[in-house]
Amino acid sequence: MNTKTLRFIIIVVCILAAAWGVVVWTGHNHPHVDGIYYCPMHPHYTSDRPGKCPICGMDLVKKESAAEQAKSAQPPLTGDHAPVHLSGDQQQLLGVKVVPVVRKPFVKTIRAYGYLAHDFELYDAQLEYIEAWREYYTFRKIRRVKEEFREDWKEYYMNPGPLARSEEFRKAQYRLLKAEYGLRHMGLNDDQLEQLRSIKIRQPWVQPDILFLEEAHPVWVYARIFEDDLGYVDVGQKATVEIPAYQESFEGIVRNVSGQIDPETRTAIVRIQLPRAKEYLKVDMYANVLMPVELNDAFVIPRDALMDTGTRKIVFVQRDEGHFEPVEVKTGLQSDGMVEVKEGLTEGEMVVAGGNFLVDSESRLQAALSGMTSGGGHSHGQQ
Repeated sequence: MNTKTLRFIIIVVCILAAAWGVVVWTGHNHPHVDGIYYCPMHPHYTSDRPGKCPICGMDLVKKESAAEQAKSAQPPLTGDHAPVHLSGDQQQLLGVKVVPVVRKPFVKTIRAYGYLAHDFELYDAQLEYIEAWREYYTFRKIRRVKEEFREDWKEYYMNPGPLARSEEFRKAQYRLLKAEYGLRHMGLNDDQLEQLRSIKIRQPWVQPDILFLEEAHPVWVYARIFEDDLGYVDVGQKATVEIPAYQESFEGIVRNVSGQIDPETRTAIVRIQLPRAKEYLKVDMYANVLMPVELNDAFVIPRDALMDTGTRKIVFVQRDEGHFEPVEVKTGLQSDGMVEVKEGLTEGEMVVAGGNFLVDSESRLQAALSGMTSGGGHSHGQQ
């Protein structure tokens, strides 16, 4: 072999060695390039196609791009919240407390303010109505009004016939209408008005229960209920009346609900009778009124477990020991420190009800860091 041939072979070998070195160096220094495979046991060995490692024989593994790595490392987010991992010591330091989601009847407590009264105004209004009815009924009887009009006296208001020409009859009719309007404004309904009309003429001693004629007159509470709560209040419902002046509570019964809303306060008057009121209670004393209403069964959690961001409502659910995941929920009624959950949770799940403000802060921080990592990955991919 002559010198020229030997020199040519050496040059070719050097070129091939340099090319192989460039490939190895590129694979080693640019691990995020798509389509590069490497050996898990010998990461310095790379290839541009699948195969086996020539050193140990293991299958080569494809390297992920920077964007794929960032995406796989990023935890699932719920809005601006991320899952949180806390050790036992961290939970104790943050005061984390978990409680189960329970299903039970939801109790909504209607709260109102009021004052004590001897209801002489209502009593006088009822007496006026009875007298007006007697006058109207007697006048019709004297004039020999047809029997069907006596049975349906309201219809006679609309179709009085020739009798309406009488000035005396119109006055009696107006008096009755005015008295009825006053009682309806105070909350009396059709059945109670019918009870008042049931008093027999010339038998004034026969009094219906609605007149509340008891010894020493019963004590009443006039409570103002917001119109949003009126759908939960009905006649016959029990109520607890607290008298702050004496630090005492009394059981009461709702007797009337006004049919008119005060346009300024958006409240309606509810009359509550105190059957066992004490003699030392004074008229116009301030009273707090509580009326618990038991509704349908529902999933219930403590109010402290709910994080309301304004755009969504988040609850942290314990998936396993030390792992807390934010879950978006839809809620319903809230009362007495409890919240009705309509969607998002199931019975028996454990939710964070103590220290959740700190858990929420940690969750937001993790979400922010995750967003920064994701943003950095995409930025790198665009360069």
